[in-house]
Amino acid sequence: MFLFVPLVSFVSFVFYAPRTSAQAPDEATRLLQEYVRIDTSNPPGDTGKAADFLASIFEREGIPITRYESAPGKAIVYARLKATVSPPAGKAIVLLHHMDVVPADRSRWKLDPFSATIEGNELWGRGSFDMKGQGIAHVMAFLMLKRERVPLARDVILLAEPDEEVGGALGARWMIANHYAELDPEYVIDEGGFGSTDLFAPSKMVYGISVAEKKIVWLKLRAEGVAGHGSQPTDTNPNDHLVRALARLLAPEGARAFQASGRGSAESLALLRPGF
Repeated sequence: MFLFVPLVSFVSFVFYAPRTSAQAPDEATRLLQEYVRIDTSNPPGDTGKAADFLASIFEREGIPITRYESAPGKAIVYARLKATVSPPAGKAIVLLHHMDVVPADRSRWKLDPFSATIEGNELWGRGSFDMKGQGIAHVMAFLMLKRERVPLARDVILLAEPDEEVGGALGARWMIANHYAELDPEYVIDEGGFGSTDLFAPSKMVYGISVAEKKIVWLKLRAEGVAGHGSQPTDTNPNDHLVRALARLLAPEGARAFQASGRGSAESLALLRPGF
């Protein structure tokens, strides 16, 4: 079984190994700078130039790519390395990232958000964290597998998609609906997971594994009673009923219902932090 583990952690800016001014940037830094400089703000979310950039990298390496377009300007890049071990250990692993980024208000940035400027050991730019940094980590891992002729026990797919910042209907969801047979993965490595010390337990590195996500729940409540005036509150005022109901929901001593995933997470943290 092939397991990919990102070795670089990207935050709101990207740290990288120090270098002197006489040294050329390493390949990963150079590619990340070039990638960040492509403005893929969504809206409008045009990923054509970003797809051209990624495609050119793979073409130089002799890696064939397939390019899809879910809508005008919504380009998708798909590349695949075939398993070299027979029989394969399982279905493919997908290295997934999105090319679009949220818009940047240049007036609120001290540096041009699309200049990918390096200051000290930090690379600043819109998308360096979400998520072109991880995208380049995926690209570099993909290239090293090819260059080093690493034996693969399963297919490895790199998928770069658009539209994530506005819901993904023309990105990952479109691929699932229209080209799932080309994916059909056993594992997907995407954004979201991270390891941190001290966040969950003092001086202990804890890696989170996402098995579920919180969702938005919109509730429309109706309370019935007798309307009145603020100067003469009564116990039949429907507004008062709603306020009391909300207070009960937010009360710290109120009951908390956990799904199995949430309960398992709490129990694991309790082992690290007694009294949690």
